[in-house]
Amino acid sequence: MEKQLNNPPVGKNESGGENKQSKKTLFIVFGIVAGFFLLCFVVLVIGGIFWLKSYQTKLENEFQKNLAEIQNYSSANLSSELDSLTADTSETSSFSSNQNKIKSSRYPADPSYLERSIYYWNCKYHYSLNYPQNWSIDDQSHNALQVFFQGSGVTLKIESIGLLPGETLRELADRRNEPGKISADTAGINVWSEEINWDGVSVIETDYVKPDAIVIHWLEGGRGMELMIFGTGFNNQFLEIEKMLATLDVGLVNMSACQVPETTSPVTVPKSSTKENSFNCDSWIHPNGDIEYWWDSISPQEKDCYVSKYGAPPFYEP
Repeated sequence: MEKQLNNPPVGKNESGGENKQSKKTLFIVFGIVAGFFLLCFVVLVIGGIFWLKSYQTKLENEFQKNLAEIQNYSSANLSSELDSLTADTSETSSFSSNQNKIKSSRYPADPSYLERSIYYWNCKYHYSLNYPQNWSIDDQSHNALQVFFQGSGVTLKIESIGLLPGETLRELADRRNEPGKISADTAGINVWSEEINWDGVSVIETDYVKPDAIVIHWLEGGRGMELMIFGTGFNNQFLEIEKMLATLDVGLVNMSACQVPETTSPVTVPKSSTKENSFNCDSWIHPNGDIEYWWDSISPQEKDCYVSKYGAPPFYEP
């Protein structure tokens, strides 16, 4: 008989040991992974705390900085207001210190100013004013479309301008005062623009600061009128400017200075004169530049010629 080999079968204890070993390894791996994530979490938490503290410190610094700027700004404004109040109570006045004074009528008259000023009147556009004796005027014509008065660092300009169809006084003032229409070197920030009763005539005054300037508009004979005062010496001479504006009369009728009878020339040139007959509209060339500036300086024949060639300008008065 063959001898039987007694090989013991693989028991449950050995397979259980292998399973335990596998589980133990798995737990170790999980433990390492969990520990890694826990470490990362701790690092993030600590980093976040430091970041929050740093951000809080930054916000506090910015807050303190802004608070200091606000306090400085308020102090400066208060000082400026006190200076303005002081300026208003002093004998000398300035344009800037008068900006909070709402005007409802023309500037107050100073009778003594008339004795030391020069009278100018414009017959065609019906206005007059007195300007200081030490100022100059570039055009003594009493029918001038545009007149300049020059003082020390100050210019006063008055001119007649064409209206757009159906344009009102307010629309005229808004159009002429809109940004870009007035040079930044002449007038700065628009701070006030209101309608004023100028002895029965409505005018709109617009005030500018930085640099200072005054612009006044009114309507006359179907056209717009514009007065503008500006210059580096504006604020220094504001008292004189106020007195000059107080003499401005607009919408005048039957001006005595304009009621001068026409004198006949000792030499009468007949209509068939060579000058009139020799005018040739086909070869005539109008002057360069803005038509409003040279329209009043050309002859009636030249005006008729211009109208026949190019049409009547907005301000044409046949």
